[in-house]
Amino acid sequence: MLTFYPFLLAFAGAPARPKVITSIGPLFCLTRNVAGSAADVENLTPQGASAHDYQLSPRDVAKLEGARLIVFNGLEVDGVLQKKLKAGIGTAATLDVSQGLGQRLIPARHQEPSAFNPLGANPHFWLDPTLAAHAVTNIMRALAELDPANAAAYQSNALSYVERLHKLDKEISTGLAPFRNAPIVTHHDAFPYFARRYGLEIVGVIQEVPEMDLSPKHRTQLQRTIREKKVRVIFTEQDGASAHAERISRDLNVKLAPLDPLESIDFSPTAYEDAMRRNLKVLKEALHAPVP
Repeated sequence: MLTFYPFLLAFAGAPARPKVITSIGPLFCLTRNVAGSAADVENLTPQGASAHDYQLSPRDVAKLEGARLIVFNGLEVDGVLQKKLKAGIGTAATLDVSQGLGQRLIPARHQEPSAFNPLGANPHFWLDPTLAAHAVTNIMRALAELDPANAAAYQSNALSYVERLHKLDKEISTGLAPFRNAPIVTHHDAFPYFARRYGLEIVGVIQEVPEMDLSPKHRTQLQRTIREKKVRVIFTEQDGASAHAERISRDLNVKLAPLDPLESIDFSPTAYEDAMRRNLKVLKEALHAPVP
């Protein structure tokens, strides 16, 4: 449910376009496509910053206080912002785009339920375009409720974007069909929604808990799994493989390939689709290539 708080208009007379703040890059892309030219959308975390541990600056707080709508992921990927919102910040309406996903959520590895995430769900649902489309619908409803004069525009924009997301979904599904049930290892626990949607099997994760180092016990278990499952590829982060991934790659003669969790992407309307298509290309090339 959209939560409203009192707000002040900056100017008298005709209302200005609503100012919307999003917490992370994927949500910026979804919101920007719904807003079109009817609302101004700005992302809170800068490109390249991790939302997991991002610290709000006084400038960020000022942005939030000047917004009419704050769009965030309510599953703790942007936990600092959630804590601030719960404590009371700004005068904006707030929208948790994950609301309504219910049984479609996947439990996170080694994450206990919390006040912000009572199901202990993995927050990376945007890597399934059909769940991203659900978030688009939530955003459309929130904007239409906030700005009824432009409700028709938000609805039209959302319908067009959802069609693009379904086209993207079919493209990825077709592209990965030959690799159904392929076992893979990822750097961290970001891809269970993607794997479920497209029939991949995540048999291991190097960094099971964000920012926590790989223990010797976990490395031994992971190496055993890679051998037993005949894993051909370890998918690393965009900015390079960790020392642990490189060591396992050398020891077991397994390929490394970068896979983007889209936590930090370009602030453009097509960035989500572009990044998902790059991931598709990486997956097809890595899974098709012979073992080195």
